[in-house]
Amino acid sequence: MTISQNSILKANGKCNYPASPLLFTPPTEKQTNVCEISIDRIAVTGKLEIEDCEDILKRDKWLVTARNAIDGKPCVYNLFGNEKTIATLSKNSYYSDSWRMDTSEHFTEVDKPKVTKITQLFTNAHITRLDIAIDFINFDDSGMNYRIYRPNATSSYFYDRAGKLETVYSGKRKSPQVYRYYNKLAELKHQRIKAPSCIKNWERLELQLRHTRANQPIGDWYTKAIKMATSLILPSVSRVNVPNFNERAKINELLRDPEGFQDIGSSKTRAKYRKKIRELNKKSVPARIKLALRTLETKKNNIQDEINSFL
Repeated sequence: MTISQNSILKANGKCNYPASPLLFTPPTEKQTNVCEISIDRIAVTGKLEIEDCEDILKRDKWLVTARNAIDGKPCVYNLFGNEKTIATLSKNSYYSDSWRMDTSEHFTEVDKPKVTKITQLFTNAHITRLDIAIDFINFDDSGMNYRIYRPNATSSYFYDRAGKLETVYSGKRKSPQVYRYYNKLAELKHQRIKAPSCIKNWERLELQLRHTRANQPIGDWYTKAIKMATSLILPSVSRVNVPNFNERAKINELLRDPEGFQDIGSSKTRAKYRKKIRELNKKSVPARIKLALRTLETKKNNIQDEINSFL
């Protein structure tokens, strides 16, 4: 979901480039270690008298894409742009007057009011899905070398054909809170989208907040984004910090794969290694994490204003 689109030159002409949404400025040829914070997806739920919106939906070219099998009334509307769905308005199955607006595509300033004029008609509107993205562009320590350290969450790893890590998930996909760390540049290549030549590497850390119940809000996104940012660590411990080889090997392995804690039979031993890892993290915070935290603080109000614009 974006407020503006940037045009870039492709080999065969111009195309719309889906850059990160909020306050995103593509780096120049000379920029390195660029950190951006943005909203990647947002869903708003609330009560809506859909009959009162029919003229607005028709005028803004929302198309009915599904109807109720019993009464034949529209239950899903889609807004299209560049031959893709940029927003979906759908009726919640378990609440008779509840609707959900969901958008994760990148729309223009012209398209955004077509979405917000509907969500602003919601009664008791609240955010039920929010994805916050932290982008690391042209970083010196790139290469998907980081890992998410979150011992109590399930982790999944996905690799490309060459065996290089492309994506890490932390948390079950349908849980209220999921972390994702992935190679954004590789994702664009899979989608056959050409990034500007000045972007040499692009990694994204993303927080997904959601609730399964339509009447529940997502809660404090900012505090949760900070916690996510500080969970990204470099799985590398030197003999200077941990002289004992066996301890160093175990810590490195647990940092690479926190699920390894489940293989440690003794709760006392698990507590011992968790304490050591916490102490090591406090002594050495990577520069990219410090930058991410500063950027989060700088853009906190702007992002909150953007969230509020849908309510």
